[in-house]
Amino acid sequence: MADLDGHLRYFGHEASNPPIGRLIWNDKSRPHENLRLRDLGSLTVQDNLGGSDSDTVAIKVIPIGFAKIQRTIPPLPAIMAASTILTNGDITEDHFPPPTNALFVAVAEQGGSDANPGTFLQPFEHLDAAIDYANAHAETPLTIYLRGGVHYYKSQLLDSQIDRGNLYITACDNQVATIRPSSWPGNPTDWFSEYAFSVVGPYSNITFANLVFEGWEVIFHLGAPWASTQDPPLRNVTLKNIVARDFRHRDADTNAFRAFLDTEPLDNDVYGEGKVIFDQPRTAHYQIENLLVSNVCVLDVDLGINIGDENDANVKGLRISGFDLHNLPRQITDSNGTDGIGIVNSYKILIDNCTIENIENDGIDTKCYDVSVVNCLVKAAVRNVVKLWRNGELISSIIDGSTWIDDGALVVQAGGPFRIVHSAIIAKSNGYAATLNCANQDTQLSGCSNLVGVTRYQLVNSIFSDVANPFYIETTNYFSRACLYDMPQAYALFSGGIPDVGTVDELNLMDGSFGNLANPPVLANPAGDDFTSAEGSPCIDAGTTSGVLLPVFDFYGRPRVGGQAPDIGPVEFNVPGAARLAIIRSGNTITISWPLTANGFVLEQTDSIIGPAVSWAAIPPWMRPRGLPVTALMDSLKAGA
Repeated sequence: MADLDGHLRYFGHEASNPPIGRLIWNDKSRPHENLRLRDLGSLTVQDNLGGSDSDTVAIKVIPIGFAKIQRTIPPLPAIMAASTILTNGDITEDHFPPPTNALFVAVAEQGGSDANPGTFLQPFEHLDAAIDYANAHAETPLTIYLRGGVHYYKSQLLDSQIDRGNLYITACDNQVATIRPSSWPGNPTDWFSEYAFSVVGPYSNITFANLVFEGWEVIFHLGAPWASTQDPPLRNVTLKNIVARDFRHRDADTNAFRAFLDTEPLDNDVYGEGKVIFDQPRTAHYQIENLLVSNVCVLDVDLGINIGDENDANVKGLRISGFDLHNLPRQITDSNGTDGIGIVNSYKILIDNCTIENIENDGIDTKCYDVSVVNCLVKAAVRNVVKLWRNGELISSIIDGSTWIDDGALVVQAGGPFRIVHSAIIAKSNGYAATLNCANQDTQLSGCSNLVGVTRYQLVNSIFSDVANPFYIETTNYFSRACLYDMPQAYALFSGGIPDVGTVDELNLMDGSFGNLANPPVLANPAGDDFTSAEGSPCIDAGTTSGVLLPVFDFYGRPRVGGQAPDIGPVEFNVPGAARLAIIRSGNTITISWPLTANGFVLEQTDSIIGPAVSWAAIPPWMRPRGLPVTALMDSLKAGA
């Protein structure tokens, strides 16, 4: 135990021992001292005021270090429970394990030879040979294992298109298998060599996992061209744990788009030419059913995911999860083809836990039905950042520093219904924050929810800050609950709905709207991608649970409510357990304890005493009453792991 002037005591081992917790003593009258806690995770403070155990000293708790928090993907049932448009069974999980029958591929230096039978002891040299064998034995479920090294694929004059299902292609455990075209380091020279894998046919159960791709124009080309609406689709395809980088243009033609994934253009025109969006999604015949893209990192590409074809139905049941697309900074070109994620004529879509940055056109553009975007960060998209058409929602997501042209960062194109929950639109210098289209008379949409008695647009617990213009909305059928609007006063907050809503005060008088604020959000460091509320932020504990469906997780996948009420915005302030302290008085002594697994927090002396004894994490700063001063000598304490 150490006693500093009889006022501050801490319990633990000597400062020279490796710390588990750390205290930083800061007294303006003395040099800084570092005091380390090893085991107990507690300290005592004496204020000479006395009192009962029901009293507690006034010490503020400030979480720190959140900018580097690792994001955890919530379980799929928790995500589905947060959605009003997706239910269990709409989105597939990965249920196809590697078959026990296996082929092996190894580079020549590791004994690979295409004259071998492809066994563990006698592997093929080229992936081409393994796929050729697999196509010839389509009746046998197979796993193709690639041993570590660089594999030059399509090195033989074989048609390496995959013509079968029940196939799993993966690297061996704990090995890095990189797949390059035989044209490396040059550019692909024809259609055959521009695609890494083409799977076009009525097959089921195909997985690509744990692979690195370099030097291709397009990694995956998927589809099932059918001559009639009775032909079966491509089903149950999984692309997971993949890195794709160093994309190349075929014949160095920069007009050809480089992509991670694209789909087969059907050209059957089932819905006719010039269709804005396809009809009857529940009964449409799709070329792909149940497609999962999970834990994928793509570096510098024109199109991340391009599921196209305007006149036919493409995918039913699509999940894009943990898809990180990082481009180099782009020029402001407003290109019509280079989206981060572009999906046309598809149904039941979940896009979750993705990061997309530096996109020449739209960040996420979905001309589809029933699309839920959850826990995503989209930055520096030149045009629309998130564009939805029929039945959409944006949950615990962040739109930041985007839409440099005069257009909406968030666009709902064809009527909704739509809701934005626990999300943020920040730093938009031109155009509307959001454009919510579709006039009041369009109350029923083909294949869409019946909007009679349904609020078309719902804005809940979200932040809209540092944007040039507010909202354009073509309806009065909307409400806003507990949102923060930090916008210029020169324009009406909502225009186009007749009548306009000029201010937050007017908004709070609307039927169904309440609790909205007109303040800066006071975030920790948005420029550094830390959208946590800072100490004193009006967002803390200011959200609502009234009449709305909320997620049980925040942007980082942590529990949503960390205080007395949910926070406004995508990131919850009082999580994780670092800020959950026990502060108990006994006579003149106040004992403060915290978990040694704490991520980090700051303790600061205040001039108030409150009771009863509760965690300070549950008490917002503006609710802390003023009272008698604490006489301990420190003016601040910091603790962190």
